[in-house]
Amino acid sequence: MISLHEFKTGLAVIVMTASITLDACTKKKDCCAVADMHMDFDTRYKNGTSVFDTSASGHLTQDSIQIYYLTEGKYNLVQHTGYDASEGFLLLKEAGLPPQYTIRLILSDHTDSNNFSYTLMRYGSLKTDTIQAVIQNHVKQKIWLNSKQITVTGKPYINTLK
Repeated sequence: MISLHEFKTGLAVIVMTASITLDACTKKKDCCAVADMHMDFDTRYKNGTSVFDTSASGHLTQDSIQIYYLTEGKYNLVQHTGYDASEGFLLLKEAGLPPQYTIRLILSDHTDSNNFSYTLMRYGSLKTDTIQAVIQNHVKQKIWLNSKQITVTGKPYINTLK
């Protein structure tokens, strides 16, 4: 059991730490910016079945997906060890029958002089998509999928494979 004095001392330390942290954030312009560098895709075959649905013949696995970022004029395979999305994407599975799968693509943060970033998403040997994005302050502004501008709505974009 802690004494009242110890409790008050601990509370004072917490309050002082919080106020110093908040003060530091208000003095720096970019301190508390939110990064929005991803795009969600619901990728399906033409018949509407998810390409990851294990009950479908010819389904893809997470290992089938490869992400490449354009850096200094060359596309490089994404391999970030130690990150949750170490290969440039996350495969999210929602419960249900059949389950729904979403690819959360992490967009490249390498931009050219016009703030454009370029990312390739390869679905095994089936298809390769080119994603171009306007990035400003680590926030996506506009997205193009295979040269067609798409609307970012907060819901996964439905992408169809052959």
